[in-house]
Amino acid sequence: MFLDSINPYSYPNFFVGLNCLLLGFFIWFKNKKARINISFFLFTLFVSFWLLGYSLVYNIQDPKIALALFKIFYSCVIIMVVFGLQVVIVLLNEEKKFKKFLISCYSLTFIFVFLNLTTPLIIKGVLKYFWGYYPDIRTGLGIVSLIFMVGQIVFFVSYILYKLIWYKQQFTLRQFKKIQLVLIGILF
Repeated sequence: MFLDSINPYSYPNFFVGLNCLLLGFFIWFKNKKARINISFFLFTLFVSFWLLGYSLVYNIQDPKIALALFKIFYSCVIIMVVFGLQVVIVLLNEEKKFKKFLISCYSLTFIFVFLNLTTPLIIKGVLKYFWGYYPDIRTGLGIVSLIFMVGQIVFFVSYILYKLIWYKQQFTLRQFKKIQLVLIGILF
């Protein structure tokens, strides 16, 4: 059967994913035309798809169905990182400076998504744990995709710290609070 019973380990992902989706809609409805609101909404949308999707897959007993769904929902993980970068870029008003970088990140992201959906190079199978199935990304490109995603995050944390500490750029209190929130969000 597709779903035999509800796995209690799926509840946290479900509720966090639902709250994340509601937060994204709330921010987007505040100002539907603002680039930061659109970027944040898209980021939360993919985070929500990932969490809600994994919540669903934890309840599935068939490894073939679990693998097919994990490929879809892991693609959300790959995509959400680049949208997170876009949120930081828009928030810091650095869109012009990082336009080419962001375009290259989107290009690489969609290459990884394509490879994830069409080949076993990123997710080669599923592993059974006590909470349910989980994707096996212990392949060469699976590790490369993780390094790519973590690299994007490290780059922007480094850039923000560079601007704050070494470059000693003068920020308004509002800009400083934005940067502080971004760093807290990334670190936690």
